[in-house]
Amino acid sequence: MKTSLSVWEQKLVSYQQVIASAGPGEAALSDYPCQSASTQLMVFVLLRYESVAAQLCELLAYHPDIEQVQTVTDKPAILAEHLAAICFCDSGNASSLSTRFKGAGRQLVVIGRSNADALKAFEAGAAAFIQLPLQEQRVLYVISDLATRMQELIQQQRVTHLLDRMIKKLNIAPDEAAAWIASRMSSRTQQRVTFRSDNAWCSLACDDINWVQAAGDYMCIYTAGENYVVRTTLADLSRKLSSNTFQHVNRSELVNRHFVKMVEQCANRVAYLVLNDGTRLKISRRHFAAFWQHNQ
Repeated sequence: MKTSLSVWEQKLVSYQQVIASAGPGEAALSDYPCQSASTQLMVFVLLRYESVAAQLCELLAYHPDIEQVQTVTDKPAILAEHLAAICFCDSGNASSLSTRFKGAGRQLVVIGRSNADALKAFEAGAAAFIQLPLQEQRVLYVISDLATRMQELIQQQRVTHLLDRMIKKLNIAPDEAAAWIASRMSSRTQQRVTFRSDNAWCSLACDDINWVQAAGDYMCIYTAGENYVVRTTLADLSRKLSSNTFQHVNRSELVNRHFVKMVEQCANRVAYLVLNDGTRLKISRRHFAAFWQHNQ
């Protein structure tokens, strides 16, 4: 499936994150599943040309966007309610099938021999027409194009569904939804800290900082990819970092709680903080009693 449609996936993820952060009473909205951008297609083949049907099925059998290809002999056997379905049929069946395949996620492709067949196809509202004899390149182009369009429609439906649920849950007017989301997103803008390190100015996202250690007149800032030595104080750096995210381990070390794996308690009332990368930091008794003892 083409990735150019990921804008809808990104919107869905952003909306879910915003709603999930809205507060305990509103967090239930985030349970709407964020499905993958790769929706597999179901293909039905209803053709009176048996050799063409066999050729088409063989051509589509290993297509990456197609989950299953099914040859059917009558119209009732076509599961039109399938969310992402394509039906290949001849012009004689186009009109009667078009009503079953209207709407997002379901498309009709007509295969025929003449211009008259093509006219019938488009009068019936078919998404595409393929003229015989079959050309592999044409068939694959039609599948790719429909997969792209169908995925965009499906993602639009998911975003719309989530917004509808949000409006009902929060009891706000539809025209207030955009402002509500914008305010939540602005409050979630990633906080950054700027400092001078090695004769150069650096700007780091606070969420990328694992932990901070005081070393005399300098601070060591540890991230997953690189470490920085900064001439500042722990008190000054603490003021720049979010108190909701960073917590003291002892008087000289500060840790990002998102990178904490576990609190390890040893004998003689000694406790260590174990980070995701295996780093162990000794917790002072004061800070253990004030915070870490109750937040393991």
